[in-house]
Amino acid sequence: MTSIAHPTRRVCLTFADGGTVPGSDEQREFRVSLSALVILDAGRTLLAGGDETVRVEPSIERLTLRPDGSYGEHCSFSVSEFIELPDDVRDEGRVGEVDIEGMADHEGYLWFTGSHSANRKRPKGSNSVAAQIDQLATVRRGKNRFLVGRIPIAQDADGSRLEKKHAGRRAARLERGWVKELRSDPHLGLFLSGYNGDRSQVVPGKDNGFDIEGLCASTRADGTTRLLLGLRGPVLRGFATLLELCPGDDGGKGIELAVVPGSARVYRKHFLDLGGLGVRDLAFFGEDLWILAGPTMALDGPVALYRWRAPFDGPESADTLTRGDGERLRRELLLPFGDGTDHAEAFALLADGASGTPSVMVVYDSPSPRRLEGTAGVFADVFALPA
Repeated sequence: MTSIAHPTRRVCLTFADGGTVPGSDEQREFRVSLSALVILDAGRTLLAGGDETVRVEPSIERLTLRPDGSYGEHCSFSVSEFIELPDDVRDEGRVGEVDIEGMADHEGYLWFTGSHSANRKRPKGSNSVAAQIDQLATVRRGKNRFLVGRIPIAQDADGSRLEKKHAGRRAARLERGWVKELRSDPHLGLFLSGYNGDRSQVVPGKDNGFDIEGLCASTRADGTTRLLLGLRGPVLRGFATLLELCPGDDGGKGIELAVVPGSARVYRKHFLDLGGLGVRDLAFFGEDLWILAGPTMALDGPVALYRWRAPFDGPESADTLTRGDGERLRRELLLPFGDGTDHAEAFALLADGASGTPSVMVVYDSPSPRRLEGTAGVFADVFALPA
């Protein structure tokens, strides 16, 4: 039995205070809802995404490395500055969340994805039992969650920043409605049938429903982009799912999807034996794909890092299924988790120390009080990777 890994060090990330939005008494904080992470400029710049709207509009956060090894100098980029949101109407002082669950940098772009999931309302203990039961039957589908986009990365005096247009690149989103392609899929269609308008048939993300929580990108041998979306759910008989897309031309109204090489569709599926866990985040380190895995349901753990060795070093093929054989697909680390807190949500590669030992920085949703620093800081963990 693999023992739970211990971090080699902690790194403090200091965000601005979220505060309250006019028209709302609720106070939110950037540091408690981190769900996506990218590190650029050899560690100088950190970009983070969150699963809720903190101020007025959904945003992507930038922090800059300080001399003491911490990150601060928080700068926010509103998503709507670059890409038109499906729903920009304020509700209780805020625009609906994108629920950013995955980010990756590739060929001068920052790619990001919303969860594409429905949300079941949480029963409030202050209400009557009957009211709580009614709340448990309420399922909501925020339009802004159905967003996959890319934004050009530029440079300023502080490091990397986001621009609507830069060096011949422009911000854009996948054309709307691409998820409709999945409604007739023999594996995923059942979980998406309710998205045609019958809300009672929608399976929420935390009920093992459709829920994107990881994104990464690479370049195929033919020069096209391989975009991978990792699903927290559904987990099918213990197998997690990755969706592979092939973004094509930007037609002005959105990025069109091309047929994926080796497939007759605009997507193909990769089923992975992650011990019954779903995907929480993805990242390529060289030719290997690393996968942060965690429960699909509302559970604390287990949480693990898996390595899928050189999954795309051969000819393109149709859908794939890979078992956890300890060689090609192997669990490398078991990560710590708390009791209702410290849920590992995202990770990024970094070189730790003068030796350049490969390590990963992990950030957490629902951080425990011991992880908080002052009024706006939160500690991330750094773990050494096995050879």
